[in-house]
Amino acid sequence: MSKPTPPYRHPVYAGDSLLGWISVWEDVASARYVSGRFEMAPDCPLGAAFEEAVRLAQSLSASADGHESEETAEIDRRYEELMAQLNAHDVTVGESRLLVETVGLYEGWGMSLFPPGKSFGRTIKSKPGERILNLSPVPSHLLGWVGEPDVRGDWVAAPVRCPCGSQRLEFHYPGATHAVRGEVVPCTLEIEGTWFFLVKAVCGECRREHVLFDSHFHGHDGFLFDNARERALPRPPLHPWRCPKCGGTAHHGRVTIISDYQSRYFEYGYAEEFGPERWPDAFGCFAMGLTCCGCGRETPDWVDYEAR
Repeated sequence: MSKPTPPYRHPVYAGDSLLGWISVWEDVASARYVSGRFEMAPDCPLGAAFEEAVRLAQSLSASADGHESEETAEIDRRYEELMAQLNAHDVTVGESRLLVETVGLYEGWGMSLFPPGKSFGRTIKSKPGERILNLSPVPSHLLGWVGEPDVRGDWVAAPVRCPCGSQRLEFHYPGATHAVRGEVVPCTLEIEGTWFFLVKAVCGECRREHVLFDSHFHGHDGFLFDNARERALPRPPLHPWRCPKCGGTAHHGRVTIISDYQSRYFEYGYAEEFGPERWPDAFGCFAMGLTCCGCGRETPDWVDYEAR
């Protein structure tokens, strides 16, 4: 039998159900990720969700160069909600059912599939011991800069606290903002084609400082899929956040981490690559709320960043 010529048409499954086929130029088994046009199966069980996601992606693309409105923000929220629902399924690709960690679906039925690990063909499962599973879920880069965490399932919340003991802090960000539900909050900043998002705490007492989040280093994407070029770039200048009511810079901060990746960290072979004790560093979301030390104004959703 002659070998098929590219583009290869690979089946995509959710569990035992056929979703459709993706046409790609790479041999999936050795690829770091694949991207191509998706053709939905006639009896696709997720057909309605796929069709809605593609329509929303088309709307978002059409408004990409315009002013962000509340309608656009709602479309983006719904699109992200649909993608989260799709990614909650056990998706595989190819006749050998290679594990897929993340599915991306775009306008024109473009699809990207990302593997768990460096490539689709490298999945090593391990079984962690009780000591590893019971480690503190606080990411390693935050240890020493947060108080006692409140752990409720996958949600980990803790007050930001300088090692000197002070919780009166400034929070610095790159300066870009957007409006979410009528509240102006920080957002990503693009510099020459690279997107940055980071938050630094500066103690109001001893002036010690610490990066609480950098999207190129922290969380699922930053930690597991490091980009050497992006990491080597200089960070953009940061600016202290000022209270919209009184203009003050001193705030109390509280971080919330969604640490929902523990089992997959071991199932997908990351424990062998990064060490079993690093599973808290593969968190999926970083959020922060602020309370102004001057006037008491609260900004509970100051940051809400999806880290994967």
